[in-house]
Amino acid sequence: MEQHSKPSKRVISALPSPVVQDAVLTRQESLLDEALMETFPASDPISPSVVN
Repeated sequence: MEQHSKPSKRVISALPSPVVQDAVLTRQESLLDEALMETFPASDPISPSVVN
């Protein structure tokens, strides 16, 4: 059985806060909505992807 060590403090501090994660998700949704509006009406749907 493998034993996993806890992430170091450096790794934990590199993770975005919940507020930042929420802002990123909100921005992604906004950009996807905008892309959808720009392609409407169209026969082919947009391809969803992660926006950084």
